[in-house]
Amino acid sequence: MSALTLINPLRAGVKTGGFGDIYQDANGNPFVHLGWDLAAPVGTPYVAPPADSVVTEFTNDGSFGPYAICLYHEPSRLYILLAHGSKSFVQVGQRVRRGDVIGLVGNLGKSSGPHLHVQVCTSKQFPR
Repeated sequence: MSALTLINPLRAGVKTGGFGDIYQDANGNPFVHLGWDLAAPVGTPYVAPPADSVVTEFTNDGSFGPYAICLYHEPSRLYILLAHGSKSFVQVGQRVRRGDVIGLVGNLGKSSGPHLHVQVCTSKQFPR
């Protein structure tokens, strides 16, 4: 397994949530945030953050929105989720390179405002 190096997927964006932050769901129940949130206007392009990876299917319970993208980085054996987008420019099985524009920021799924959620996991079944 090799190291995974990521670049910021947004040229401009404000970090509004971090890994390990505590939030409350709609019912007031606390939960731990398992990724990073980068606020940006709807329609802002975002890029693939890891070096060469492939777009893969993943388990989506609707929380991440219909245009969530899951990338598999084979050297590190890690999955990178980019969620809440308003549009995707990639398809399952497509290879992407770091810096390729792959989608647009949105506010879909369980989202409190326009942003890009970035999460890294060892499985394509991303925990909530």
